[in-house]
Amino acid sequence: MFDVALHDNPLAFHIEMKAGPASIDNMKQFQLDINDSNDVATVCNNSGIPAYIFHVQVGDDHAPPTRHAVARGMWWTDCFTLQEHLQGVKARRGEEDKQAGYYSPGAFRGMDDFLVELQSRGYLALRERLEKEPLPTK
Repeated sequence: MFDVALHDNPLAFHIEMKAGPASIDNMKQFQLDINDSNDVATVCNNSGIPAYIFHVQVGDDHAPPTRHAVARGMWWTDCFTLQEHLQGVKARRGEEDKQAGYYSPGAFRGMDDFLVELQSRGYLALRERLEKEPLPTK
């Protein structure tokens, strides 16, 4: 998790970044391990600072003799919106000993909207909400 400070706020928000090969636009569900979602909720609740969750679509570009990872797309949501889009908790596909939360990809927005979120200082409203309504852990 990354912490972000802005000129008017020493610690404005946290960022949790997840990466994978799929575009949010093509996902039926966004998967987040329960350990990760609990970590985000715990950090937010303990610090009183909200988090934004980013999904970065990553692919490989091949340039023989090597290859490198390239970001192909990026989307974001906030800690409350993600929670509101939780569809269920179940064992991860192929890993029955690990639990994951499955979320509607509709929770995520494009990066153009994140600039608006920053300009409007949406993180301050999230902070106020967090004071009244701690995030649940699973």
